[in-house]
Amino acid sequence: MATSVRDLRFSIGPLCLSASVDDLETWLAAAPVGAKFVYARGAALDQRRDVVVMVRQLVGEGEVLTHQCKVDGEWHYIAVRRHPERGADRVAKPVVSISAETPAGRVLAILTRCLRLGLPARTNAEIAAEMGLKNAEAARYLFNQLVEQRIITVQSLGTRERRVVTFVGTGKSTIRGTL
Repeated sequence: MATSVRDLRFSIGPLCLSASVDDLETWLAAAPVGAKFVYARGAALDQRRDVVVMVRQLVGEGEVLTHQCKVDGEWHYIAVRRHPERGADRVAKPVVSISAETPAGRVLAILTRCLRLGLPARTNAEIAAEMGLKNAEAARYLFNQLVEQRIITVQSLGTRERRVVTFVGTGKSTIRGTL
């Protein structure tokens, strides 16, 4: 079941047209294994688009695979459904515990404090400043270690809002906030 590009509404951006997050979620809810969805098309993929960020998250969760192909001289960026269902019925991978003495453990402690105090999640720059790291890239690396080990999941809500961090072990999430 392939979704036709002509059936979707695309928004125009620099060198990239993309489907909406709502269209992606609708497709994901009903798509069987192997179904394809064209989530963007154009000369270059705009990594800041909400739908592109969501597709990256779904790849990280193992829900979809992505690939690209050229159709009539234009690149099509495609998500392919991997699992029949999302949510509680899916077996979660075991969570790896992380020591509080490690740098990644310190990042986890900062995020846990945000959750406990009802604050939005810290940005990478704020984490770097609090930990005395060289720059936000160092904090991003440590943050991504937590995501890769499936200790936390992240939902990006756009360029003007803070990310929402969900702790896999408890299912609790930090609140939304603006930047």
